[in-house]
Amino acid sequence: MLENKYYTVLKKNSVLIFFMGILVPIILVILFELAKDPEMLKLLKFDPEHPTFFNMFLSSYTHEKWDHLFQNLQNYYLLIVLIFIFELFIFETNGKRLYIEIALIFLILPFVMTILYIFNHGKSALGISGINFGMNGYLLHCMYHYLKQNKNNLSILLENKSKIMKFWIFIVASVLSLKSLLDILSPNNVLAHSIGYSFGILTPFLVDFILAKYDNEN
Repeated sequence: MLENKYYTVLKKNSVLIFFMGILVPIILVILFELAKDPEMLKLLKFDPEHPTFFNMFLSSYTHEKWDHLFQNLQNYYLLIVLIFIFELFIFETNGKRLYIEIALIFLILPFVMTILYIFNHGKSALGISGINFGMNGYLLHCMYHYLKQNKNNLSILLENKSKIMKFWIFIVASVLSLKSLLDILSPNNVLAHSIGYSFGILTPFLVDFILAKYDNEN
C-alpha cells in the first residue's frame, strides 16, 4: 500500500522530476561544452557592461571548468532529492505550489542575481551554485516547517522506522542548509551565494503572495 502511494506521487510529479533530475543537468553539460568556445562564452557569460536577456539568464547555468560543474552537480542532486522528499512525501505539497516555487528559483533567481551584480561594481559570476544556494535557503524553510508541524509532539518523531528515517533526513538537510548559511557569512563568500540563499528563504512567502492574489482574482 505504501509502495503504491510512493509510485502515485512519483508518477503525478514525473514532469517536474524529469525537468529537475534529467533535463537541467543535460542543459548544464551542453552549456559547458558550448562555453569551451571563447566566442560562445562571451554570449553565455553575463557582462555588466553589455547585459542581454540571454547572458543574464544563462550565466547562472554556464561553467568554464569541469570540476566546478561536477561539484555543483553533486550538490544539486543532493538538494533536489531532499526537497523532493520533504515536499512530495513529508509535506505532500500540492502541485501548483511546488511548480511555482521551482519556477521562481530556476527562472527568476538568475535575473535577480545578475541585476544585483550590475550594482556590485560590475562584477559577475558563472555557475549554478547561486541556484543551489537558493535551494539551500528554501530547504531551511522546509526545516522550519517540519519542526512547526511536530512542535507539540517531538517524541513521536522516533516512534517507528518511517518517522526515524524522516528524522534523519531532517538532520542531514539541517546540517546542509546551516553549513551553507555559515558559508555565506564567511569573509570569502560569493555574492551570488548570499543572493541565492536569501531568495530561497523568501520563496515560500512569495508563493503565498502569488497564490493569495490568484485566489482573490478568482
